[in-house]
Amino acid sequence: MYNYLFSIIIPCYNRSDEIVDLLHSFNQQTFPKEHFEVLLVDDGSTDRTAEIVGGLIRSSLFQIRFFQRDHEGPGPARNFGMSQAEGEYFLFIDSDCIADPKWLSELALAIANEQPDAFGGPDSVLDSFTPLQKAIDYSMT
Repeated sequence: MYNYLFSIIIPCYNRSDEIVDLLHSFNQQTFPKEHFEVLLVDDGSTDRTAEIVGGLIRSSLFQIRFFQRDHEGPGPARNFGMSQAEGEYFLFIDSDCIADPKWLSELALAIANEQPDAFGGPDSVLDSFTPLQKAIDYSMT
């Protein structure tokens, strides 16, 4: 049914405390795991990001490619991820997010029905967020 690959590009910097939740959310995807790859581009983290990601790679149900680079910011990290990606579609998600289980399936459906050149999606907060976290998220979207 799917004859393409999604490349999910994630720049990260000192997110060892949050990257686990994001990567686990990809295990919950309803989309076939063999039709997406995750490219995690570490932008010079000084925390335990590399150690934690290394453990997750060994137990992952999907392909994770991990790259470590000098700290340059999220833009260059995304660009590097794109240069390494093997997919037909590039998707970007921040390292402090959690992917909805239907994210990739819904994108695949939109591609099949609409053939978009580009797409974006809504941002939502978790019930566990504090009022301050919700306000910050709202102001940034």
